[in-house]
Amino acid sequence: METEHLLAAYGTLRPGEVNHRLLADVPGEWLDGWVRGQRGEEDGYPAFWYDPEGPRQEVKVFHSAELPKLWSHLDWFEGPSWPREALFALGLGDQVVAVTHECDFPPEAAQRPIVTRSSLALAGRDSAAIESAVALAAAEGRSLYEVDTDAIRALDPDLVVTQDVCRVCAVPASQVEEELEGVRIIRQHPHSLEDVLADIEELAEAAGADPAPLLEALRERLARAAAEARRRPRVRGVFLEWLDPPYRAGHWTPDLLDLAGIDDPLARPGVPSVAGSWDEVAAARPELLVLAPCGFDRARAQQEADRVQAQIERVGAERVVVLDGSAYFNRPGPRLVDSLEVLVASR
Repeated sequence: METEHLLAAYGTLRPGEVNHRLLADVPGEWLDGWVRGQRGEEDGYPAFWYDPEGPRQEVKVFHSAELPKLWSHLDWFEGPSWPREALFALGLGDQVVAVTHECDFPPEAAQRPIVTRSSLALAGRDSAAIESAVALAAAEGRSLYEVDTDAIRALDPDLVVTQDVCRVCAVPASQVEEELEGVRIIRQHPHSLEDVLADIEELAEAAGADPAPLLEALRERLARAAAEARRRPRVRGVFLEWLDPPYRAGHWTPDLLDLAGIDDPLARPGVPSVAGSWDEVAAARPELLVLAPCGFDRARAQQEADRVQAQIERVGAERVVVLDGSAYFNRPGPRLVDSLEVLVASR
């Protein structure tokens, strides 16, 4: 067998896994096999490091004469997300043909081809190390993400949805516009809660959907959560979007805090979150300290909180709440309503 006709699959391309659909219609056969090396995770995805002296690792081997035509595309799969959440919430999930590597909700999004990946190896690094790596990449003018524009064009989409809110959190629109010239692109850049709702409406209209039912339901839940918050005394709090260094609340999060009855003296509505210091957090004298670091689920956020526990204790807050920033607060989509409900319940 020629090596260019063989693919060793150890992750999501294997039969029965979420990205097997990429090979399901390719003529060929699957065999049992092994490769020497180390298995693990990188940026939350299965990873393999070839080592001729390493232990044998069981893999599935795909043999096909068609593989040479697919290598450039498959390489991206061995390697941001709120617009996709909005599309699914609008009932357009069956029309989504590809997603970013950050897209993990709803679960069926994982069944779509992935056309981006991070250019930085951040798996296993703590907040301070991630901050340093991102700052260095920015200073050197390096992009934080890679985009397979050839794969996007091959899918022949009618619409590509991009963002201009944060070049750290997701692929910026400017990175793909030139290579996707001729494809209709929507650039979403919300900075407030109302901006988020307006962007959902814009997205629906661009995709030929009726935004009214979803927006009415979201606004009703927002009003209900805010009414519940008004039945309780307001509380002085501080919301942090990163822990080392601490980043104060920005963009739409201050809107959510206000509706939840939380007065945050460090919050900066409508503008990006910026780094501060733990001295500033302590000086704010919050009764409630909310920790929801960007991109981290609750378990990972708790790990980071444990690492800076001494700083947290120095703040002297009566209550400290650790929340899932990745699922809720960091993504300006329909689940910001869930975020408000979580805040009200956490008071």
